[in-house]
Amino acid sequence: MNGYADLGTYWGFTAFVGAGVGFADNKASGFADRGLAYAMNGPLSATAGSFSGGARTSFAWAPMAGLDYDLAPNLKLELGYRYLNYGSLVVAGLRCIAGAGGALAVAGCNGVPLTVSSRGTLASSDFRLGLIWTLGELVPAPGPVVARY
Repeated sequence: MNGYADLGTYWGFTAFVGAGVGFADNKASGFADRGLAYAMNGPLSATAGSFSGGARTSFAWAPMAGLDYDLAPNLKLELGYRYLNYGSLVVAGLRCIAGAGGALAVAGCNGVPLTVSSRGTLASSDFRLGLIWTLGELVPAPGPVVARY
């Protein structure tokens, strides 16, 4: 859900600010790591590990700001900025294949923890450029009511 407030129109430019709140359904799958492991006084050996998918529903929020410019009576050009915070994500369930023989390991691979999480939060900074077409004729706001006594 988003809300916007116009800050006034000057020389055809309208400044606005906005805010949004909601929920983000974050999902991840297909994480894999393949590489080489080195054991003290031993040869290099192939290792591989993969994580099962993870999902989390998080609170999401976004502050916004920008400018509109009147190109025509019903057409505006908009330039805006939005920071969007999606929350966080944790992926668990490490399946580790250690060594060239392909033996399945139960614990983490060479000290790798059994869960992976996003550092801080998942977020984006967006600069947006767009056109706004208003349907119908723009009707000016009515003037103030003046009562004479």
